[in-house]
Amino acid sequence: LLSTISDPNHSISARSRALDELPKRTKQLGDDVSVWVKGLTRRCAMGGFMNEELVHHCILVAQESFRESDLDGCMSFLNCVQMASDVFPSLCSKKEDYETLLELYEECQRVPGTENRKALEKAGTLSVMSKILSSVSPVWKESGEGLDLDRQKQFLKVCTGDGTPEQAKHNISIMASMIGSVDEDESDQYGGILKALTSSSRMAIGNDKVVNVLAALTALAEKRPSLFQKGPGSKAIRFALETVLLGRGGSKSDQEDRDEEDEDFEDEAVATPSKRKSKSPGKSPGRRKNMTPAKHVALLDNTSLSVACRRACSALEFLVAHIRMSVLQQRAGKDVMVPSVSHIAQIFEMLAHVLRDRGLPPSNRDRRDCKDRQDRAALRQCCALQLFRLCDRRLAIRVGNGLKNLQENFLSIPMWHTLAGSLLDEEHAVRESAIEELSNMQLGKGYFAASQEVDAMAPSLRFVAMSVFCADGDGHRVHSVANGNAANVGKLSLQMKSSTLQAVLQLRKTCEQVLNGCRQAGKEA
Repeated sequence: LLSTISDPNHSISARSRALDELPKRTKQLGDDVSVWVKGLTRRCAMGGFMNEELVHHCILVAQESFRESDLDGCMSFLNCVQMASDVFPSLCSKKEDYETLLELYEECQRVPGTENRKALEKAGTLSVMSKILSSVSPVWKESGEGLDLDRQKQFLKVCTGDGTPEQAKHNISIMASMIGSVDEDESDQYGGILKALTSSSRMAIGNDKVVNVLAALTALAEKRPSLFQKGPGSKAIRFALETVLLGRGGSKSDQEDRDEEDEDFEDEAVATPSKRKSKSPGKSPGRRKNMTPAKHVALLDNTSLSVACRRACSALEFLVAHIRMSVLQQRAGKDVMVPSVSHIAQIFEMLAHVLRDRGLPPSNRDRRDCKDRQDRAALRQCCALQLFRLCDRRLAIRVGNGLKNLQENFLSIPMWHTLAGSLLDEEHAVRESAIEELSNMQLGKGYFAASQEVDAMAPSLRFVAMSVFCADGDGHRVHSVANGNAANVGKLSLQMKSSTLQAVLQLRKTCEQVLNGCRQAGKEA
């Protein structure tokens, strides 16, 4: 059956019959075998159509199309390369292919003319290229040779000016892979990147690209959390927490302007619609209308959101990534200092506070700009996802004489109820994202997946119990009975049910194994 599926010479109908027959043959072998065979089938189905030679030609044709100003043709082949790099990164890791991709990426960055750059942005060429390179760089056979200074400046230019937050993250990942694990120059190279990102002009609320900078710092914290223990790194942590989120710092005149805006905001909040005074068009050009939050769009790259909203989301992601990776790398035996208990508790409380306030940011300075529907939904979505990620069972710190999980030590019962409320959010995008993250937690996927350093762990039982909030009615007629005013997520509710059943079965199997081991050891053990 697998040979039939993988052979491109077979007809589509024959391959479809083989795909339908395969689950029937493996059903009696159990769920674990069935899942493994499905994964093997997906790889076999692509085996006859994708190999190093085909990927090599796709890269070359994409470069030729770009040089001939054929963006559509270039993107067609780059999409094929991206699919290959997502599934098999090693297919693009040959030295010739990798250097061609780097050369094409640099050519895209140096393209002259505003119209040409707008065409590149519209086609998404730079985003696709950066994603391909970030996937391939960790497995590149020649990685670890160091990062050229000119290339570093070019990548940093994307992080601090020309690119998007997504491209900024990818560029940091590419640079980290190029640096590799060279102990002698590692601190100098990473220190140079961190110093460039944390300069006074870039660590400023008025900087238009502060979202990109915070996104780049997030990617850097995921790679090297030890950089943020002191110096420019600790400065970046303070900026994200105190300046961006809490609204502290700044000049006296800026503070007075914020105080006046806060008073105006409070007056508007208590006024009736008929008495509310509208601002002059000159003070708020291009004011956005309330819109339904966009689905399947990265929060930081969603231009329909206000800058204040995206800035707050980026700062929250950065702080949570720093805590997560510091704890995980310390647990893996690396010399990394974990943030203080008070700092972690403050982040937990801040995330829960935003959820309780239905998406209003912590700082009064940003509340005027983040009062629209899509902004508040985006902040709720961001805080729910980050709170789930902080509740990873692998995140344990020393409290007293023993280790305690972060969720056991910092997630109180009221916070648990607040987080569970995100699973019943009235906005489809928020509820869908929260349910998917809870499903990943139960199945050990995404941010909760096993890595080379730390294995995945089963979720806490109180997060297994959260699945009751993911129910949907079978039809619109009983929808309101099933989940109140929550947005209907359709098939995702059934997928969540399946994830919970798998988690429960795995927990039962583990308990049975432990019990059998205890019985075999006897009473003395």
